[in-house]
Amino acid sequence: MSQALPHTHRTAVQAWLPASICASDIHCALVHFAIALCFVAANARASDPTVAGNRHHVEISGFAFVPAHLQVSAGDSVTWINKDIVPHTIQPAGGLEPLSSELFTGDTFTLIVREPMRYVCGLHLSMQGQLAIEIN
Repeated sequence: MSQALPHTHRTAVQAWLPASICASDIHCALVHFAIALCFVAANARASDPTVAGNRHHVEISGFAFVPAHLQVSAGDSVTWINKDIVPHTIQPAGGLEPLSSELFTGDTFTLIVREPMRYVCGLHLSMQGQLAIEIN
């Protein structure tokens, strides 16, 4: 069985945990894994918005948003899914900061629509799309 790490080699997690919990490298690895799972679960809940309106999907494929023009209502959600082999972002046209992080193949990004928006891929500015708000 492995020995506990000397105090000088302890990780930040080990430093604030009682020594009995991180008595060995295996115990420490399990504790790190459990903490990481908690962060993953918290982030998954934070990125899954509660949707009151309709749900729409935009596929990113062939360096294009499909459909490029989408008619939505305020409060609807739009989810983009990247089906290209290169990363893309969702960024308001004329904006400096993307709304999404880089979306790699298979990644999704969901936005609750509050107002009309023209958008681009911040990495490939020729890719353009539009969310138009329906007037009822």
